[in-house]
Amino acid sequence: MANKFHISCLYIPPASSDEYQQDVLSSIGSLATTKDSILLGDFNCPDANWSTLTAPSPFSSAVCNQLYSRNLIQIVTEPTHKHGNILDLITTNVPDSLINLTVNTVQNTLISDHNVVSVEIVGTNCTRRNPAPNATHPPLNYSKMDRPGIVDFMKYNNLESLLSGTSPYTCWNYIKSAILECNRFIPKVRTPSTLSPWFNPTIRHQINKVNTLKRRLKSKPTPQLATKLAQMEDLLTVTMQSAKDQFIQKLTSTISGQPKKLYMQLY
Repeated sequence: MANKFHISCLYIPPASSDEYQQDVLSSIGSLATTKDSILLGDFNCPDANWSTLTAPSPFSSAVCNQLYSRNLIQIVTEPTHKHGNILDLITTNVPDSLINLTVNTVQNTLISDHNVVSVEIVGTNCTRRNPAPNATHPPLNYSKMDRPGIVDFMKYNNLESLLSGTSPYTCWNYIKSAILECNRFIPKVRTPSTLSPWFNPTIRHQINKVNTLKRRLKSKPTPQLATKLAQMEDLLTVTMQSAKDQFIQKLTSTISGQPKKLYMQLY
């Protein structure tokens, strides 16, 4: 069964009031770390380093700290504004579930001075599957595609009328979207999970926090960060051992008297 995603949209206007900024920080802090969450929007924090989650200004730094505390990783790496800043963000605690991220650098100045950011969400079970090498999307089983369904879908998209009186940019975006929509007529290839059966959201959360701390420490090393990283790594080790012990205990109690099944699970 596919996961449910908690998706939130945020807008921080330029030169926002202190009260508004506090509401923003409270809203980010209210996000549950145990749910698959996506927080996106126009953050208007041009001074932030989203890779290390650090910033010189107090408010941007507070936003970075809140994202870290909620285990949210920022995945947009290209400028989203005409001045070259990354203002429009997509943050998530399940980055493996977001694919095909694109930043459209062709701006329509009559509408906005921001670029369009798009991403696809892939629903998976809590136990994540590793993507195929060099793949940017889940592998598809083309041998079992619904060919008549694709033909009917493209036929009723009325592409011919789109070609008259439409800008090339708009036309190409529509055609590209229609082609990508054809993937729903193609089943995904089922691949066995390579993750341990005791891997859980808490472990995933702590691994992401360790990785973020490592990036912070590499960018701006301090004794405090080094100590915090060591503590988090120790906590991760304890959490993983505890999860493994609980899994083995539950496994032995549920299939007691069936050693063959037990050995298959352990090895």
